[in-house]
Amino acid sequence: MVDAGDRDADERRQHFARSAYDTLMNLNKPTIAVVNGPAIGGGAVLAACCDLRIGSARTTFHLPEVNIVRCGGARHYMRLLPQGVLRQMYFTGRPLTAHDSHRFGLLNDVVEQGEELHRALELAEEIATKSPLALRTAKEALNAIEELSVLDGYALEQSYSVALGRSADAKEAAAAFLEKRPPAWTGV
Repeated sequence: MVDAGDRDADERRQHFARSAYDTLMNLNKPTIAVVNGPAIGGGAVLAACCDLRIGSARTTFHLPEVNIVRCGGARHYMRLLPQGVLRQMYFTGRPLTAHDSHRFGLLNDVVEQGEELHRALELAEEIATKSPLALRTAKEALNAIEELSVLDGYALEQSYSVALGRSADAKEAAAAFLEKRPPAWTGV
């Protein structure tokens, strides 16, 4: 028999986890997960909520809920993995290796062990050279179009593009290109 206090604690933990996942996914800038070893259950879901993921050969992703008679996290992985791969992970509780994670696009990069953070920082520095407005809008657009049909998603994406084209950063991008200099972004 499950005690009401236990049920309340479970609900609070689940609410906290969902809130963390939602916050990470909807953060107004790109996020990068560094996965140094096994990512299991909620940790695997946290990594899936990030925009990009960097790992090493020892990185694995586990959704072992079937082993403890639970379920959760699959929805986040449906965006990232082919159905058959996800279903095998989910039904067997077996981990996905770094090699397969990279092959299926879950890991953006697999680097030498100990180099994960260095690679993530390099990637972050590259991203940081882009217009903050363009990055915010790109993330918002990617999140918004994810569940739409191709036609509806493209139409929405184009509306974002039109709005961006009117921005000060778009004008600065064109001027910087013509003047062969790095852009000085204002974020507007």
